[in-house]
Amino acid sequence: MDQFDIEAVREAARLVFVATRSLDKNIELEFRLGSAGPRAFDPSINRDLFLRALGGLKSNAAWDRVEESTTVDYFAKDLRITHDVARNSWSAMRKRKMFSRDIRNKEGKFDVRVSLATETAAPMPVTIPECAMIRNKKRTSFFHKFWRYDVTEVATRKSSGDIDDDRATTFEIEIELTDPARIRDQPADYVEYVLRYGVMLCQDVIRLSGI
Repeated sequence: MDQFDIEAVREAARLVFVATRSLDKNIELEFRLGSAGPRAFDPSINRDLFLRALGGLKSNAAWDRVEESTTVDYFAKDLRITHDVARNSWSAMRKRKMFSRDIRNKEGKFDVRVSLATETAAPMPVTIPECAMIRNKKRTSFFHKFWRYDVTEVATRKSSGDIDDDRATTFEIEIELTDPARIRDQPADYVEYVLRYGVMLCQDVIRLSGI
């Protein structure tokens, strides 16, 4: 943990503690690896490092379960429509971001973005609306206790209206708390403990990449 900005972790924990006092919806707390720039956070990582981390995670026999999926996400404003290709199933979700805070790595390696959002199931529209972005995702998910590691290759197209738009491929790693009850209505020091633990798990993934 010493390599990360502890004060930023504490600030993120305070924000999570305050935000979850009044929330009765499904909460999503995630930790995303990437690079924190002066204006934006870049969640993409180098392909070789991505593959090293993926190989390291796969070599661990302690997972509760491992799942692979191929999906297509269509984004229209706050609506996300997901097509699960293997199951040929569709679902719709409205996601509202509460806040994001970047935890900088003082050693110049991957930074971590902590984000809190609410997710609400939405009715499936009769047709897919005009989309601002389409993301084709090939993902391996690793589950252990109340944490989920998502290792994802993403091909992004910015607009459903431009079929000739080039697809940019990125490689992304995020860790999500799968049991939001662990932070809802909990004392502030426990919420900070959970956030510190999430950042520590990110640090473990950085080690797996061999940096």
